[in-house]
Amino acid sequence: MTDLLDNSYHKKGIIAVIVAALLWSTGGLFIKLISLNSLQLSFFRSLFAGLVILALFRKDMF
Repeated sequence: MTDLLDNSYHKKGIIAVIVAALLWSTGGLFIKLISLNSLQLSFFRSLFAGLVILALFRKDMF
């Protein structure tokens, strides 16, 4: 039974790493296409990251 759970977590982990790699590699392309200065870009990247973390861990926070 634990092998089944471990395999499921392993597959989810691999998918998460692939998605993170795709997002990381396309980030530079999208940054070049927008006309924000560095401070504005940092703000929106941090805002987006905060919202994603809140969505993923909201059960544990509240």
